[in-house]
Amino acid sequence: QIYTGLFLTSVREHAGRLIALTGQTNGLVQCQMDDLTNENAWSSVFCILPSVSVFNIGACGELWVADSHSNMHFSTDWLSCENEQRQPTWAKLSLQLSGEAQSSRIPGGILPPALCKPILCPGKCQLWVTSPLSSYLLSNPYLITGYRWSKLSFSSQLNQFRLKSVFCGARDAYSGFILLTQYSQHLSNTILWTNIHDSKLHQLPLPPGELMQDLSVVPGSMWLLSVKGNIYIRAGMSHNQPVGTSWVKLSLGQLSGLRLLSVSLGTDQTWAVDDEGGVYMRLGSLQPPPAHASPAWLPVDQALGSQSRISEGAQLVQVVCSSQGDMVWARDSNHGVYVREAVYP
Repeated sequence: QIYTGLFLTSVREHAGRLIALTGQTNGLVQCQMDDLTNENAWSSVFCILPSVSVFNIGACGELWVADSHSNMHFSTDWLSCENEQRQPTWAKLSLQLSGEAQSSRIPGGILPPALCKPILCPGKCQLWVTSPLSSYLLSNPYLITGYRWSKLSFSSQLNQFRLKSVFCGARDAYSGFILLTQYSQHLSNTILWTNIHDSKLHQLPLPPGELMQDLSVVPGSMWLLSVKGNIYIRAGMSHNQPVGTSWVKLSLGQLSGLRLLSVSLGTDQTWAVDDEGGVYMRLGSLQPPPAHASPAWLPVDQALGSQSRISEGAQLVQVVCSSQGDMVWARDSNHGVYVREAVYP
């Protein structure tokens, strides 16, 4: 039995500590697991809500809180801020009932005042909310993509570089790593990458003798298109090696005589544009294929024959697809933008 000197109504364990809700102040407190026998080791957790009805820890470590007036907030930096002794940043979640839920006329709002504490359960991609003794359970798919801008500080001065593009994503997808490409001519044979937690910029060398034409990155895969029209796939990418270990050249024998200008990755698919404006799609794994079973490049508009919807005197020079592959855009040599119709993942 552990004596805390506090009246605790709810407790969660996370990252080697206990987080609890107190009945006296309806506030949050925490204590390291190693200090549970010390009543004085408990400290308060800064919370944007003056009175918390329910709290929970999400699958990705975010802290969720809600009160009895249907106000719900979350923080993704609460733990690091506790370690650095600064106030965390909170974002408010907009709670709106769908038309079907509204028709049920839920009394008192989504989290109505009640004698019993409401129930809040954040999953990896779903948020579950209900009130005890109620006949309904509400859910809402959510994705935390960030809720404020803050400037990244690096040991190397970014003003030395003319940044061209940034590849990053959710915490689970890229594990805090960012890839940068640049216009700087004397460094055009490198890609910059950083772990946002150590504030250092690193160079990822390109294959020997190659200069970068285009780069496309999705979680777990990185493709490099060189100025010569060669494609290299980054091998060895993993959680411990987020930028991989080596480059593997992809055979482009099917496109002999053509030079690719643009490449873009989706989920198990690749889009590319050649120097004559032709568009190709490749279906299959984005990992380096075996030499005897490389997926084919499919001409996209070959069936249109002489018909073309591209502006007269222009040709396509760039293609971009969404990470899921269900949206595809293209740009022509006159800076016209096109969207591909009837694309399905």
